[in-house]
This record gives sequence, structure tokens and C-alpha cells, in this order.
Amino acid sequence: MDIGFVVLESILAMAIITINLLVCLTIYLHKELRCITNYLIVSLAVADLGVGALAIPFSMVLSMEYTLYFYTCLFLTCFPLVTTQFSILLLLVIAIHTHLKLKFSNRQVIYPLHVKKRWVMIVVAFCWLLSLLIGLSPMMGWNRFQQYGETRNKTTAISFQKAVFVFVIQDKPPRDLLSQAYRDPKNLSYGHGQIEHLGRCSFTSIFSPEFLVYFIFLICTLLPLAAMLGIYADIFRVVREHFRSRPLWPAKRKEMQMACTLLLLVGVFFLCWMPLHLIYFIQLLCPSCEQYESLEHLAVLLSHLNSLANPLVYALRKKNVGLALRSVFLYRVLHWPSVKTCCGPSPKVHPQAEEGRKEGKEGGREEGRKEGREERREGGREEGRKEGKKERKKERKKERKKGEIRKQEEEKESESTSALRWANCLGDFRLREPSSSLGGKSRGHCLSPPSTRDWARPKSRRRPLVEKNLATLGALRGAGGNTMPGVTVKDVNQQEFVRALAAFLKKSGKLKVPEWVDTVKLAKHKELAPYDENWFYTRAASTARHLYLRGGAGVGSMTKIYGGRQRNGVMPSHFSRGSKSVARRVLQALEGLKMVEKDQDGGRKLTPQGQRDLDRIAGQVAAASKKH
Repeated sequence: MDIGFVVLESILAMAIITINLLVCLTIYLHKELRCITNYLIVSLAVADLGVGALAIPFSMVLSMEYTLYFYTCLFLTCFPLVTTQFSILLLLVIAIHTHLKLKFSNRQVIYPLHVKKRWVMIVVAFCWLLSLLIGLSPMMGWNRFQQYGETRNKTTAISFQKAVFVFVIQDKPPRDLLSQAYRDPKNLSYGHGQIEHLGRCSFTSIFSPEFLVYFIFLICTLLPLAAMLGIYADIFRVVREHFRSRPLWPAKRKEMQMACTLLLLVGVFFLCWMPLHLIYFIQLLCPSCEQYESLEHLAVLLSHLNSLANPLVYALRKKNVGLALRSVFLYRVLHWPSVKTCCGPSPKVHPQAEEGRKEGKEGGREEGRKEGREERREGGREEGRKEGKKERKKERKKERKKGEIRKQEEEKESESTSALRWANCLGDFRLREPSSSLGGKSRGHCLSPPSTRDWARPKSRRRPLVEKNLATLGALRGAGGNTMPGVTVKDVNQQEFVRALAAFLKKSGKLKVPEWVDTVKLAKHKELAPYDENWFYTRAASTARHLYLRGGAGVGSMTKIYGGRQRNGVMPSHFSRGSKSVARRVLQALEGLKMVEKDQDGGRKLTPQGQRDLDRIAGQVAAASKKH
């Protein structure tokens, strides 16, 4: 028995159980990580848990070559085959899922829309069933039952009521027990089948080299791995052809990175299991060759290392999964504080009290609080009060400065607003009602224009408000550029404005686009995904324009606006709403840009910043149309 092999296997088993349990816990706690691929990865982690909890202890028992009953040894050797075969089948399922998701996402078959959690559970259950049939096939007769008794020592079938534990655990029974057994005449008569059921338990004593090489390696391992390599080769070919015609869409780029990660998992599996299968292959070709036990133990250890490498490779390649694993391990398992305090004690607390609190955490929170209070009283409350007053004064000064800055910004906004209203009224030098106010809330008349006496007076005698408005209006007209002051969203063409705003949102690169934009349908009456790759930006621009004209719209009203009655069959057409998920994601993306905010009365409305951006783009559209 190799003690070093047993120690290494024990350490590896604990590491496998810890890491794979952490993966399952992370996917359970983080809802944003719950997708089809991650569900399959969790199933793979469950299989690796079985390796760490059962397969590795079984392999340690097999390495010791205890004398066991045949069917006990048969079960110990069959269980690792079940977990290994399940891992291979699951890697094949993941490869097929990635291939279909990349190849048929924009085609007539919208693959991701039809794959749900229920189908994943059915596929995983089928993989377990097939793995059980393959791994437990030796129990159906494909074993070395006839040769199993030849590996045992010369023993006598003594009274098993007294010594069954000795025969199962030890290679040689005690002498006094043997002498007592030989003296008993009942033990001298035994059947041939009783002796044949005992023997030294190992892989080679249960499985023939032909079974391990031809069935397990060539059919159940090498054939699925070859299919995986062909699938990933076709994935890279499809992506290469797509990349030649146009750059990859962000969602497809992420799927490509996922495919590389999964291909790396397949490569790690192949490298970890190939040495052990090569040893079995050599035993088949050369039965009389010398077998090195340490080399076989190293190959078994390397095959078990694959169960630890799977979650580590996936976490290192996927940044979001790695960060989630780290946060769960630090804050859920180790219970570290989520917010790190700054260096040094708080100015409001005396340093001696802070030391008392730190000591209190080590010896108990309640005792630490009492000691901290006593030390703070002894150290002096007056110093703590002075430091607290200084800190409050600093905070008040900061708040005053912030208030002054806000007032200045509000004054500038009011001046620019009044100047733009003057532009509406002074365009043809007469009083008129603007098409829509700049803010989008009030729709009153323009400010009263200056009288002829105000225009005739010198600048020093004009009214201050008129002077401010004229100065701001002159600055806006002097800036000129590609905008027209006084033009609002209501004054320009709808299609041109939506195109311009969509181009602005795409150029900014700040609008958060979901991963499923190239695979999702926009309503029930739609049959395919949108052909335009930039449809999400167009929908966001159209939604922002609608909120500008009619505020207080929510997800429900957006589904009505973007619904339809089209039906390509022979049945009568009925109105169907648009997708709620799409409408919600568009509003959330606009909220991320601070163009939209929640209204107190319900729904969403444009923010002042969003209104200014839309008016500015409307001015650019009007200026461009005027030039042409």
C-alpha cells in the first residue's frame, strides 16, 4: 500500500468537494448566472462531487487490494465508470448546445427560445441513465467472475458469523482464529462457490483488458471526444466565415469566448484521462510486461485531478463567474466584511476606545463594548467631542459648497431655458406660442418680449432680465455649429429624429445591450428575430421620443404601442401585445444613461438631462435638413 498515494488522494478529495460545492452555491445565490450553459456546468460539478465523495475513497480501497467479496468489489469498481461516463456525455451535450446556439441563432430556427430549464433537466436525466447503463454493465455479466477466485490466498471458509470482518478487511486472518476454525469439523465441509467469491479486489481482477480498452476507451471515451472536436471545429468555421463578412455582434463574441472555454475543458479532460487508458492499452498488448504500481497510481491521481480542474478553468475563463465565486467564498463562507474600513480610527471615537473595540471582537463583542466604553471615559470625552465638532464643521462647509454649485447650475439652466424661449418668440419678432416647451412639462406661452422702448434704450438702462436673455441668446447663436436653438423634438421629422438618436446612442457606447438581442422575437405575432442588428438602439430612441411627447408611460403601455395584428396564416388577425421583457430592458437601459427616471404617478418619464439631449439632437436634425 502506497501511503503517499492515499494522502494525496485524501487532500484531492477534500479540495474537489470544496470547490464544486462552492460552484453550486454560487450559481444558486446569483440569479444573473442562471443560464442553460451554467445549469449544465452545475450538473458537471455534481458529478465531480460524486468523484470526490465516493470515487476517490473507492479507488483508495482498490489500491490497497483488500480481500473482498466479488460483488462488493464489483460495485467499488463500477461507480467510477458511471461518473466518468456522465462527465463525457455532459461535455458532449454542452458542445451541441453551444453549436446550435451559435449556428442557428439568426436563422429560421430560433434555438434559444425553445430551450428551457425543463428540457435541460430531461437531457441531464437521460445522461445519468445512459451512464448507469454503461458503468454498471459489468454487473450484468461482463466481468471476470470465473478468474476472481484465483487471485485470493489459500484460505478456509470458516464460520462467517465470527470472522467475516477479518476476511473482508485483512489479507491474513489471525492464527488463533485459524486454529479454532480448523478444529471445528463443521468448517471442513464447504462448497466450491463459497471460496470463489473471495479474492483480491482491483480493477484488473474485475475487468478484462479488452473491456477497458475496446468498450470503455474506444467506444465510450474516444468516440464522444472525436465528436466534440468535430463540433468545435465547425463552430470556429462558422465564426470565421461570419467574421469575414462583418464584425461579431457582442452576444456572439461572448458565445465564442464560451466555446473556447468549453473546448479547453475538453482538452483538460483528454489530457487527464489519456495516461490511464494508455496503461490499460499496454496491458492488453503486452500482458507479460512489467507493471509499475507507482506509475499506475500517478495516472489514477491525474484522472481524479480533472474533477478539480473543471471548475477552476471555468472560473478563470469567465470573469463574472470568478468574481461571484470569490465573493461567495469571502463573504458567505469566511464571513469577511463586505465593506473595508479606511485606515485609522474614526475621528469621532477616541483611539483608546477603538483599541478596546478591536480587543472586544477577539474576546467577545459584549466584553469589548464594555471595555471600549470604560476606556473612552478614562481617555476623556472632551477630546472626542472636539474632534467630532471639527468633523461636523467640515461636513457643513462641503454641503454649503455643494448647494452653491447646484444653485449656479440651476441659474445657468434657467438662463439657457429663457433664452431658448426668447428664440421661439423673437424668430419672427412677434409673440407666438411655441410648439412645445423645452422642459416637456409646461406648455404655456413664451415670456413677454421686450417693448420697443426697451429696444431703443441703451444697454445700461435695459431691464436686467431682458439683458440676460439677449446675452445668452447671442452666445447660443454665436456658438452656431450644427444645432438650431429653439427647435424641439416636435418640430422635426419623426423618422429622421429616431435615426439620429439611435446613431447617437450607438456611438456613445454607454447603452447596455442585452446578450439575446440577435435571438429574441419582439412579439407573439412575429415569426423571426429582427433582421436589423441595431434594432435595440432604434427601439430605445423611439421609446425616448414617446416619453418626451407623452410622459408617464410604463412597460404595459409600451407593449400596447409596439404590438400588432399581423398574422400570416388563414385565421383572423387579433391584436397581440409586444414583448414585456424587451420593453423593460429598453427602459432599464435608458435609466442607466440617466435619460429616464421613475415617475411618482407610475411609469417612467424623461429626466431634465434626457430632455436637453433630445432637444439638442432635434436641433442637429433640423440644421441638417435645412442645409439639404
